[in-house]
Amino acid sequence: MWTSLEGTLALRDDVDIRWHGTTSASHFFQVMYVTRCLLHVPVMMMQDISMRDTLLYLMHHSLSVLCFGGALCSGNMHYWACLDGCCEVTNFFLNNVYLSKHVIIKGDSLQTRHPVLYVINGAFLWITYLVFRIFLFPYWMYTWYVDVRNAPTRSWDTVSDFERYLYPSVTVFLLFLSIFWFMAITRGLLKAVTAATGSNGSSNGHKKEK
Repeated sequence: MWTSLEGTLALRDDVDIRWHGTTSASHFFQVMYVTRCLLHVPVMMMQDISMRDTLLYLMHHSLSVLCFGGALCSGNMHYWACLDGCCEVTNFFLNNVYLSKHVIIKGDSLQTRHPVLYVINGAFLWITYLVFRIFLFPYWMYTWYVDVRNAPTRSWDTVSDFERYLYPSVTVFLLFLSIFWFMAITRGLLKAVTAATGSNGSSNGHKKEK
């Protein structure tokens, strides 16, 4: 996550650098991301998740390996890879959601024991999802378009058809996938807020009765 941010900031200033520049951070990020996608496939097969989610994850991982692997082989597009990779900021809070649901202490999950903290984490997940996915991917596509329009001989004309068409197509796919997941996150957050406020109201009511 941090290396994708570092790579984005280091490679953002010039068209030539955005399309052909590399840094140790951008290289490291993509190696780690490709490795993570490949390792997650067998792990995912052992998890109890729906067929729909399994297919979405497989498609996501396959496209990620193709794009990031291509960038590693060609030495091109590291900025665009890192900019897309900034979306992983959301996973910090998403992992906390899974931990809260599955870590059990004295028969209760962390979500049940600490509903307010769960809601706070959910709010940060919602905000980061909005910024680093719902807003980020359109920004990616806009800046790509500006480079292609304003400096085609330094951008579009210097890369392969594989890079020209697959990379923006994958970013569009990630945007639609993120919108789908964002709706689920919104529903989950509203449900958690309702549960937390209801439990607080119940506990206050018990105190008054006492």
